Amino acid sequence: MKTSKVIVASVAVAAGLLAAGLTAFAADAPKPAPKDVIPHAQKAPPGPALSSAEAIAKMEMPAGFKVECVAEEPLVVNPTSFTWDDRGRIWVTESIEYPRKPSGKGQDRVKILTDTDGDGKMDKATIFKDGLNIPCGVVHGNGGVYVTNAPDILFLEDTNGDDVADKETVILTGFGRADTHELPNSLTWGPDGWLYGMNGVFNPATVKDPASEKVYNFSCAIWRYHPPTKRFELFAEGTSNPWGLDYNRAGEWFISCCVIDHMFHMTQSGYYHRQGGAYPPNVQMAKLPSITTQRHQAAAYAGLCIYDADAYPEEYRGRLIMGNLHGSALNQDVLSRNGSTYRQSTVKAPGGKEDKSPLSDEMGSLDFLQANDAWFMPVAQKIGPDGCIYVMDWYDRYHCYQDANRDPQGLDRLKGRIYRISHNNTPRAKPFDLAKASSDELLAALDHPNVWWRRTAQRLLNERHQLLMDPPMFEKIAKLATGPNTANNAAMHALWLLVSQNTIDADLLQKLLSHSDETVRAWAVRAVGNAGRAPQPIAQKLIEMATKDPSPSVRVQIPIAAGRLTREDPLPILLSLLKDPANGKDPLIPHITYMNLRPLAESKGQAILDGLAAIPDVEKAFGETTVKWIKQAIATSGKGADAIVGEVVKNLKASPEPKKAGQAMATLVDGLASLPIEDRAKAIKPEVRQTITKYINDSEPAARIPATTIALWWNDAKAIESARLIVADAAAPLEARLSLARTLGDARAAGNIPAFAALAGDGNVPICLRQVAIDAIGNSGGEKSIVGLYANLPAEMKPAAINTLTRSLGGASALLTAIENKTIPSRDLTSNHARSIQALGNSKVAERLEAAWGTIKTERDPERVKVVDRMKKVVEAGKGNASAGWKVFEARCAQCHTIYGKGGTLGPDLTGVGRDDVTAILTNVLDPNLVIGKPYYVNVARLKDGDVVSGLLVEESESQIVLKDQTRTMNIPRSNLQKLSVQEISFMPEGLEQQMSEQEFRDLVAFLLTREPPK
Repeated sequence: MKTSKVIVASVAVAAGLLAAGLTAFAADAPKPAPKDVIPHAQKAPPGPALSSAEAIAKMEMPAGFKVECVAEEPLVVNPTSFTWDDRGRIWVTESIEYPRKPSGKGQDRVKILTDTDGDGKMDKATIFKDGLNIPCGVVHGNGGVYVTNAPDILFLEDTNGDDVADKETVILTGFGRADTHELPNSLTWGPDGWLYGMNGVFNPATVKDPASEKVYNFSCAIWRYHPPTKRFELFAEGTSNPWGLDYNRAGEWFISCCVIDHMFHMTQSGYYHRQGGAYPPNVQMAKLPSITTQRHQAAAYAGLCIYDADAYPEEYRGRLIMGNLHGSALNQDVLSRNGSTYRQSTVKAPGGKEDKSPLSDEMGSLDFLQANDAWFMPVAQKIGPDGCIYVMDWYDRYHCYQDANRDPQGLDRLKGRIYRISHNNTPRAKPFDLAKASSDELLAALDHPNVWWRRTAQRLLNERHQLLMDPPMFEKIAKLATGPNTANNAAMHALWLLVSQNTIDADLLQKLLSHSDETVRAWAVRAVGNAGRAPQPIAQKLIEMATKDPSPSVRVQIPIAAGRLTREDPLPILLSLLKDPANGKDPLIPHITYMNLRPLAESKGQAILDGLAAIPDVEKAFGETTVKWIKQAIATSGKGADAIVGEVVKNLKASPEPKKAGQAMATLVDGLASLPIEDRAKAIKPEVRQTITKYINDSEPAARIPATTIALWWNDAKAIESARLIVADAAAPLEARLSLARTLGDARAAGNIPAFAALAGDGNVPICLRQVAIDAIGNSGGEKSIVGLYANLPAEMKPAAINTLTRSLGGASALLTAIENKTIPSRDLTSNHARSIQALGNSKVAERLEAAWGTIKTERDPERVKVVDRMKKVVEAGKGNASAGWKVFEARCAQCHTIYGKGGTLGPDLTGVGRDDVTAILTNVLDPNLVIGKPYYVNVARLKDGDVVSGLLVEESESQIVLKDQTRTMNIPRSNLQKLSVQEISFMPEGLEQQMSEQEFRDLVAFLLTREPPK
């Protein structure tokens, strides 16, 4: 028999390390960090590491709660994830390799921690599996252990019972390692028997489903795997680098993540807001937001636990407990329903430590735990068998990848803790072995007040597949599932067992679909989707429920189930959702319905349009959401544009009066919006053009504006005149003025330059419209006009002007002449602008650029470190004014970044990002290429007409790419694209300090250090 690898804690720590075979770990001990080093997102140097007892003494919690350490170094070091087995032992993954990028065998491992003497502290560690490389997730199941070990997901088995893995199976592969703090993580058994995990935005993955051979290319997502059938699929996509996953009593998933909003409710088939990177075709316009309404003191989260046990006071049930890395705290949130989704808010209560968050109210939000120790890094939180929350602490001076990548040897590789949080001295769990429990005992455990017992019992029952097929046991489960629910949610766990086993027959399914409990009905609908079958009676029932079920949480599951059907036609079910105006008002149902219609856009485009036309008032309820989005998706597929035009012509003939005609033409504008303007023009036949141009001079704006917009596609003279008048009309709707100005600019007609120049130079015109006018002047060959306007443009418009001038050879030449003549300051030209000019490929212009501006760097400038040091001295030499700094931010930063609810969306929202430390702010602002993810790389597109545009890649398909810069979104057809190059540098340019005075820079830093909007 193989000998177990065991570590026993002792006073002689060094001897214990060596005895454990940890020589390599000790060799990687951190070098002492300089005492004055301030880690990223921290206010001050972290100071010396504390012992666990010292750390606990500094922690603050609400009254009645107590913290104790149950495991610490050297027994556990650099822990990344943990779980319990059926006997109450803690299994933990450790990573000494972080932040190593190359794959292959490493020094990391899975350990089993055991309390041998029952005193509540782990005193024995057994190495179950070594040779791993940054494992970030571990769960038990099916007689083994599932572990993430990118690029693989492993299934490890101990076949001889010695607590050492002797069989390894790669069940999935293809996960990336581009960003090793966003690796696959948070393995969690779902209520439906699937194994769930997550992946981050800067870590692209290419994973093949073993069952179907389908290949999934993705980054930020919840993914799932079904062991019995070996199926892999994506559950939902979007967010940033999620590292906290749990579901509530309704079986609905929630995640915590970083940088952008921290809390998302993830619904199957949904696509949520991404921190960065390209969306799939026709998804960006329909992306879902977070449920965050209030933030906490910092924006880096790890771990998520929805509390559901009886060890804490009743008010804690349902609260979401999350690790706040930069805040060195555990935060808590509460949920409230919002139609088919939720709203998050922070907890307001007496006691504990309040966190003054800019998006919270004046009372502040209550932290569940505040460590008051910068080394505290809570990377996972879970409910244990005793009902207490256990917190895994990485415990390191460095919290963020910026520091880890900059100074990997400065990481502390020999510390780690697991804490237990009890209330009023919660008793410990008595010894047990659930794997030996009878099925009746496990069935009884589904009604346990502690969700850990319920979920573990459900998992073990689910693994006893043959026994569950035994009629008496099946009847017991079905009776529990269809009866009234208990205070401990037993009925739902029973129903989840039936869903996991896919054993619900037609009669039972009809009973469940008509159940009085909305959560039961919702999961009955999910059962249809999981089975992939909806025979006629079931399909008809779903169609009825789509409009008659009173619960939006039930109705939102209907399009998901329809989208998973493998034999029956899903379209009648999907269209039925659009017959109920209440569904159109829900914050989630229009998106989920669209995401399941979208795959049908090409194969069933005409049928979808016919179905929409047959639904009364569908435009009123869904015209700006599902209907608009699906028509755009149809238009970009095959002959979809012809179908949409045909529908509009039919409506114009049936209802020629201006208002109704205007509605029909508006749907045409929306439906073809994602096509290049020349393709839009080709789709409108001469006889249709005649019908549309009749409305250009109509006095009814509802008809005149869309008619003018459409006729501009083929440069109709009457439309050009009408558009100029509407764009110049201050009383016209701003959206209409913007849309027509963009379309006029796309026409590239020199005759429009004077009108646009007047618009751009008018200080009474909204800035957004003036920016569009500048862009239109550039499109029309009026670069010299832009140069003439430049000196009198407000600061927030000048980046748009420079962007426009760098697109074409004529514009670049005019810009360089202005710089040479000192009519435009060279400092207004950023490195990104210079790269765009260089990409034009003209050697003479490139020589002029170097002479007038300087040498272009294609990689990070190491001298930026010196700039950071120099500007820190500038900041320290005077006092900044935060209110004045807000003006500087609006002029220099707001084109890309939002703060306090105002600004652009190109870069991350800075409201909740850690902005407490001057050094961190200076590094991010002045040295943006120090650490950068691929979604923020500069993409430079050279067009066939010689122009060059650059921006972030936000959407990519076989037919087009979509780039976005500070002021506009550019749809570029592949047919017009000569070359797309990716430069591994940040879209945020270096040299920002050159674009403002020293006092302006001090003011900007003072503003960025604020916790709430300055008055």
